[in-house]
Parts: sequence; structure tokens; C-alpha cells
Amino acid sequence: MPSPPRLAQVVYQQPSSAFNEPAYKTPYFSPGLDGGRSGSDELPNKGSADLMDALAALHEAQPAYRAAEQFYNGDAGDLHTNPRVAELLAKAGATEVEDFNYAKVPVDSVSDNLQIRAVTASSGQDATDEESDDATDQIAQHAQELIDELRKVNQLDAEEQVLAQNVSKHGDAYLFVWPASEQVEPDTDLTDELDLPNEYPTRVVGVDMWVNDALTVRAFYSTENPLLCTHVIKSWEWTAPGEDKARQRATLYYADRIERWVSQIDRDLEKPESWTPYLVEDGEEWPAPNPTGRIPFFHFRNRRPYGLPEHISAYGPQRLINKLIIAHAGTIDFQSFPQRYLLLSPKAEDVLMNLVDPDFPEDDQDDPEGGGRSQFRADPSAVWKIPGGVQAGQFSPADPGVFMTPLDRYIRSMAELTKTPLDEFVGYGQALSGEARKVGRKPLTDKLRNREKAYGAAWQDAYEFALELLGLGDVTVNIEWAPLESASGLEDWNTISLKVQTGVPVSQALQEAGYERDVVEGWLNDETGADLMRRV
Repeated sequence: MPSPPRLAQVVYQQPSSAFNEPAYKTPYFSPGLDGGRSGSDELPNKGSADLMDALAALHEAQPAYRAAEQFYNGDAGDLHTNPRVAELLAKAGATEVEDFNYAKVPVDSVSDNLQIRAVTASSGQDATDEESDDATDQIAQHAQELIDELRKVNQLDAEEQVLAQNVSKHGDAYLFVWPASEQVEPDTDLTDELDLPNEYPTRVVGVDMWVNDALTVRAFYSTENPLLCTHVIKSWEWTAPGEDKARQRATLYYADRIERWVSQIDRDLEKPESWTPYLVEDGEEWPAPNPTGRIPFFHFRNRRPYGLPEHISAYGPQRLINKLIIAHAGTIDFQSFPQRYLLLSPKAEDVLMNLVDPDFPEDDQDDPEGGGRSQFRADPSAVWKIPGGVQAGQFSPADPGVFMTPLDRYIRSMAELTKTPLDEFVGYGQALSGEARKVGRKPLTDKLRNREKAYGAAWQDAYEFALELLGLGDVTVNIEWAPLESASGLEDWNTISLKVQTGVPVSQALQEAGYERDVVEGWLNDETGADLMRRV
């Protein structure tokens, strides 16, 4: 019987920096930064065409991702309005009101419902006899142990939700999968036992699986084969040890190599001359070889080649909602303290009654044709004193319905445009149950099923790659999602009963009703299983 694959594989003739972001041992070396050269004499003296094109594409995509972030966080702001109106609203403090953020609901309604229930492994080998069957079971069991360890070490129970929210918010997200290695002493027993060279031996002891957002990472695909990722760039701001000003770092990942670049301080990042190779150690190989043989980024996206934010159709309604809320906020004080007027007879001894108003005292030297403030103040509780009759009253403040009715319509429009059930917006829509709820939620359910297919394939590929790095190939990983809905009403159970009566197995009927497979199997395999089948 063949023994299970080793937990860790040994990779030789590679510097440790080929596997991980290297720790600093000496200040970095780069031509043009300190006047010296390091490493190969053939180091490029400017950024490559791939680097400049990738940076341009990343920077071009970033404003859309930032806009998606702003709308999700409630920082979108108001539509541009008349300058005079804007001045009045600012004076009333209405612009200080935080956004009524409904645009985040379409994002959360997707990410919160995408729950990975289990990640399981099965051997891809065909068992032809009892001994092979035992070996296949051992491989599958070992793979499952490794998956459980990967999930624990990389905190994937939490990171899965971070990734789901990022891809729902931006339309794109990335998972970085890379071998965690340690250097092997040249004279270790392992080296002697395997009779392998002692030059830069490193051993894979685990796999890092890190979530990256689309603001720093972008993947590129072949025009001929849209499924083939040609390279990936990751770029971020970075401050070198001992320096005060930040530089820009950029790393290009190919299947066969990794190119690390760094910008020069106070240089135009759009010019190739501003970029030089990034080296950590004197004599380091550049570009670094990619020992994994494939690009270590996995692209999660809700469309191809690049996704769209789940709430992109909510941008317009959200801006109009913000405008309504700010305008309504400016009228609330007038509803609490109405603005009044007082018409006075011109025969009165003191028509304007200036002495009564401390803000506008009598001034014998005042020039009636000169400048200055008007006594008619557009403020809550102000009184307008106008000669010309004897009458008092108050101005009617704006009707709240003028604002609330359009607000409801815009929220409904947001639900329609983003295929989000209206009851997801708290306080809106009627809570439904049974078949009516299924029909009402069908657009969202269909969207979620499509997302499960797209994201599940990326998760499966990432886990299988991680197992290969740990020396375990020919393993199939299955991603099981939590049910999107489950039977709850009489109509649901009538449907299950009809399915069973027409020949559908009880297990299948219950799973289609939204119950998890292992839970159903547990029900049917215990001593009450026969009774359960009879009652169904």
C-alpha cells in the first residue's frame, strides 16, 4: 500500500526570498538610488513595458473602486446644488447630517448570505481493489486534515467573509496563496538522507492564504484565451528603513518569475525612468524565479473579465436620497419654531418698532441707500415687521410629505435596480412567508446561486493549489455552501410530500428543501430514520 504524501516538500537552489516577502537584513539595493549596483550587471535601468501598462490599468480602475467604497461607507455626499441653496443649508447645519446609507444594503444582502458551510476533500485516484481503496481513503483523510489546518492557521472562517464583502463591494477581490518556508541547515539529516544539494535548501512547512482587495491588485488575461491569466500586479505605498518619504512598490507575478520594482522619491510614477528593480541582498537574483510554476493569485469576480459593485445601480438613488435628507434637515427647525410676520399700521408712532428688536436698534445716522443687513431674517422663530396694515401670522414650513414620499420611491427604485428584496431595507416592504417569500426573493436567490458558482470555483482552485504546495496532488476539493432557504411553511412541506410520493428519495427532497446533506443523512441513519421517512 503506498504511503501518504509528505506534509512538506523540499525545494532547493532557491533563495528564501523567492517564497516570502523577505525580511530586511541590509538596506535595499537598487541602481540609481544610491549610486551603486547590486546583483546582475544586466539589471534594467527603468521600468518594463509590462510594469508601466499594469500600473496604468491599476490606477485607471482605482477611482471606481474608491467610489464603491464611499457609497458603501456612506460618504458619497450630496448632488451639486445651487450655490445659494448650498449656502443656506450649510448655515442651517444640514450638510453635517451623515448620509442615510441605503446603498450598502445590496452589498450586505449578497455577502451575508454567502456562507461556506464546509470544505471537504476526496481523492482523485480510482480504487480498483481493497488495498487501493484503503490508500485512497488515507489520501482523502490526510487532505482533509491539511485543509482543516490551513483554515485554522489562516483564520479562513473570518477571512472568507472579508473576501465575500470585498468582492460584493468592489466587484473584484483576490486571494494570495504562497508557500510558507523555512531554511534547512545544509548538514541536516534530511539533506543527507535524500542526497540533495545543499545550496539554498528551503522546506515548505505551510501555506499562506491572504485576502487582497482590488485597490492594490489587478489580474490581466490573454486576449486569445480569456481564461488564461498572463500576469498579476500588486502595488502599494511603502517607506524604506531610515527614510521619511514614501515610495511606491510594485510586484509583477508571472508563472515562471517574480519581478519586484520600487519607485524613486519625488519622481513621476508614470515614467519608466522612475522605476528600478527592488533588491534586498547584494547579489540577489533578479527577477526571482517562481518556484510554484503558476501565478499565486486567485481572482474572485462577479462578472468577467472584471466585476462590478453589487450596489452600482444604487448610486443614483442614494445621491437623491442624500439630497432629500439634507433639504429636509434644513426645514425641521422651521417646523419646530415657525417663522412669523407682523404687518403694522403706518400711522403707528414707531412703525418698525426697532427698539423691540435688539438685533436692529434705531440708528439716526443710517443711510437708507447704503449697504448693510436686511432686518428680514430667514431664520426659525424670526419675526418680519412690515408696515402696511394690522395683521399677524406665520409662514407654513415645508410639508414633510414632500420629502418622505420621494424617499420611499427612491428606496423602492434601489431595490428594483439591484434585485434586492424590499424587506432587506429595514422598515420597508411587507414581511412575507412561504411561497410568496420565495417568489419575492427569487431575483436575489438566482443572483446568489450565480455567485456561489463563480466564487466556489475560485475557492476550489485555491485549495487544490495549496494542497499541491504541500505535496498532495490528485485531490478534489468540494466547497459546500449553506442553504439559501429552507422549508418553513405548510406549502413547503406539501411540496416535499408530493416529491416523495412521486418517487424522489427522501434525502434528495429534504436537501432540495434547504436542509444540509450531512444533517439529512444523520436523520435518516439513526434509529428514528424509518419513522422520519414514514412521516415525510
